[in-house]
Amino acid sequence: QMSEAFNNSTIFVLPSYGEGLPKVLLEAASTGLPLITTDVPGCRDCIENEKNGKLIKARNFNELKDAMESFIYTEANTMFEYSKESSFIINNKFSLDVIAEKYISLIE
Repeated sequence: QMSEAFNNSTIFVLPSYGEGLPKVLLEAASTGLPLITTDVPGCRDCIENEKNGKLIKARNFNELKDAMESFIYTEANTMFEYSKESSFIINNKFSLDVIAEKYISLIE
């Protein structure tokens, strides 16, 4: 049901205090959703600020509100670029091929 939720969304927001590497951010970005998430380890690995979304300070309600409001008023072309960049970043950093290559190089 997550793919249906992603397909019915225009952005993905995860205001976390701390994570490992959030699978849900990877999944959301891989479907092309622009992201808003906190600048904490794990979350920040899925985003390039102002390229595929916005990083905000953890526990900062005003920054979260401002980021969400800014996406409401962002031009469609910019949101489309964020969307394309989300898919690109995740595919180039976290695809199975990329991860498998890293594991193989560690083993060798």
